[in-house]
Amino acid sequence: MVSQRRHLYAGITALFFIGACLHVNVHDGLYRSGFSDNEGGGHRWYAMASSASSHKSGKGKGKARCTPEEWASGEWTYHPHNHSTPVKTLADAFSYAGFAGCPHGDKDIRLGMQPDWMRQYVPLRTSWRWRPGAACRAGEEAEDEWEGGVRSERFKEALIRYLVVEGGWLIMGDSNIFERFLGLGCMLYPHVAVTTDPWPMHLHLNPASPLVPALRPHFPPGFDMKRTPLVTGQRLDLLMGFDEVEAVYNTRFPSLKDEFGYHEDGERKGIWGYPSYDSYTESTEYVTRMLTGADGRYSAFLLSTGAHWSGHAFDGMSRAMLRKPSTRPKSDAERLKSEELWSDAVMDRVVQVLAAALPVWAGRVQAALDKATFIGRKEPRVLMLSTPIAHRECRDQHVPWKDVHWDAVNASKGGRYILRMNNITQSVLGDGQYRSIRYLPIERAAMLRVDGYTGWDCMHPLAGSGVMEAELGYAFRYLTEFD
Repeated sequence: MVSQRRHLYAGITALFFIGACLHVNVHDGLYRSGFSDNEGGGHRWYAMASSASSHKSGKGKGKARCTPEEWASGEWTYHPHNHSTPVKTLADAFSYAGFAGCPHGDKDIRLGMQPDWMRQYVPLRTSWRWRPGAACRAGEEAEDEWEGGVRSERFKEALIRYLVVEGGWLIMGDSNIFERFLGLGCMLYPHVAVTTDPWPMHLHLNPASPLVPALRPHFPPGFDMKRTPLVTGQRLDLLMGFDEVEAVYNTRFPSLKDEFGYHEDGERKGIWGYPSYDSYTESTEYVTRMLTGADGRYSAFLLSTGAHWSGHAFDGMSRAMLRKPSTRPKSDAERLKSEELWSDAVMDRVVQVLAAALPVWAGRVQAALDKATFIGRKEPRVLMLSTPIAHRECRDQHVPWKDVHWDAVNASKGGRYILRMNNITQSVLGDGQYRSIRYLPIERAAMLRVDGYTGWDCMHPLAGSGVMEAELGYAFRYLTEFD
């Protein structure tokens, strides 16, 4: 299905960064099946899985669960490489990142190879690992085992088993979806193959993977390596479809719904106006159909929102508020200026629209899950991840911060508004208000990695820096430890 499209400015990119200390808690039967033949390899994962299981049942030795807040209270630690090979090729970048390779294209920018001057920083940027808060570290042996474990073959095996046996991940968001999808593909390579449409994009189990023979006896009924996705990536800039968001706006601001002009051909342009750049979003019906359908067989839905909620997206609304002409701009000079689109008045209303949209979206997603029947699999869990704030210091900062520099956050375009959006999202989705939906306030780990962005815009995470890998590792841990 082709995504709905509008010419919307991309705004600030939502980044799904978190940090990783991983525990695996999958079916004991599969984990004791001798999947890994490496002594001290797969079996050590079994031990960690048993530890997580005993904790869940209250039979552990007082180990606290790794809550998002506790996890995000940690720090980045330095783990230098044991070589200093100059980074000249993608193979060099893969080596530093701990990847065997990547199954898809557009890797130069995403791995920090472009612009050319960024290559010299690849070794340093790939030398950091997230060390979560104390309650997330169950003893030094466990800490040594799991810290940075996303770079290991054990992690690849454990996550692929989970995705095959428990079900795949449906991942959605704005332009950061490229980094998340690329990051997972690189982490799991060569055990996955990629297909792109471009939307949705899928990672499938690679039939040539050496893991397949041991996995095959555990394939769920109907599992097809060529058809059943392990990971699906779908662009979702504004959480819901354009018509849905506009309906929310008209309900929230009923006296303002007639303030917008018309296209020159007579079509009502509404709140969207004439933005400059393409954006994509989908209806909630389309999303829930993907999530609950038998073909996808998803066990989890990971997403984030907020970074593309800006005056750029709501060009028609912004023009009406700023009393600007509603006719199509004839040149870039006639478009709304950035400082106008990020003005307090415009952004305050954007935040109010998001606040009104969130409970509508959550209610529809929960209703779809309640109505659906899941045969031979668990109901999917929905994880809404908080949105970190990008800023322009990535070109000058080459090591992580110890603490968030709030002056830089507040000085960035929309920075304080994304903080408001995160707080609103937590107030709507936090505390288990929706049975199947959880909010993870874990943006701090990513916000400390100002050095972990692409140099071309400082808004997208670099694969291999540990930021993206950490996020995905914690999502895995949360799903297994709290399910």
